[in-house]
Amino acid sequence: MSKDKIIQKLLAENINTGVKYHSILPEELQQWYVYTAKSGHRILCVLKNDISGEMPEAQYEEKLVSAPVKAVLRGYSIEKGFVVIDSEYDAAKGFPTEGDDREFEPENDNTKYEIKVGELYHPDRTEWPEAVEYNYFSGTHELRFLLKNPSRYVTEVIRKMPVQLGLFLQDDIILLVYKFTDYKKQLVPVTGYSPFSIHLVPESLRSLPKIHSGSEYTEELHIHLIDAETGILRAARSVTLSTEFTEALCRAIIEQSGVPLSDDYNDRLLEIDRRFPDNEILMEQCIQRCAG
Repeated sequence: MSKDKIIQKLLAENINTGVKYHSILPEELQQWYVYTAKSGHRILCVLKNDISGEMPEAQYEEKLVSAPVKAVLRGYSIEKGFVVIDSEYDAAKGFPTEGDDREFEPENDNTKYEIKVGELYHPDRTEWPEAVEYNYFSGTHELRFLLKNPSRYVTEVIRKMPVQLGLFLQDDIILLVYKFTDYKKQLVPVTGYSPFSIHLVPESLRSLPKIHSGSEYTEELHIHLIDAETGILRAARSVTLSTEFTEALCRAIIEQSGVPLSDDYNDRLLEIDRRFPDNEILMEQCIQRCAG
């Protein structure tokens, strides 16, 4: 299991990925660093007293605890890739110096990293695998394009040209279908779809939408274009989902959460891809469509 997945699995607190430590941490500590609203700047580590003999990595994972960064910096070692500290620890009270060592961001414990066009999309990442991803996390709808060295034309298309969105549902599968149109050139330069599963969202970010009564309720879809080679945000915009689209999408996510992720999930996605090789035909099969 990757370090990121271990951190997400163990920490039920709200992890804020937009906060960095105020000074540079050694690489072996940075890998285990996290900031949470409840405990501030922390590092996941293993207590030396909890290590016995030749423990396998799985047992190290089981014994991880979160310590204030200051407590770790006083002295640590690395064993099998895990940070090890020699300190007393109480599950209820934390570490002996917990009160003095605990650090939060000034003025606001929940300081968020604000994304800006021309700057890094994520403060700690300068490279991404190419993909197009729709996600619902922490109450936010996002359609994210991760493209290597996107052309100026594609950037302008995603930034400002009309987009049609479609919602395709089949059993527990949710697809967000999109089509950006350049009416002057009579082209559809950016088109495709993104599958979504609430079960694949990290637990710390996972939340369910609420169904609001009222005919005027809508939600925003945030569209971001990131250069996958540099991590720089190239374009950002928001479009308003129609009331009908909002309700159908939120209801689908809620219903999907009640069905466990099946082993054949990816196979069923491939079958849909084979059935609808033409994205225009897939759009026609959507239960809801709206323009943005």
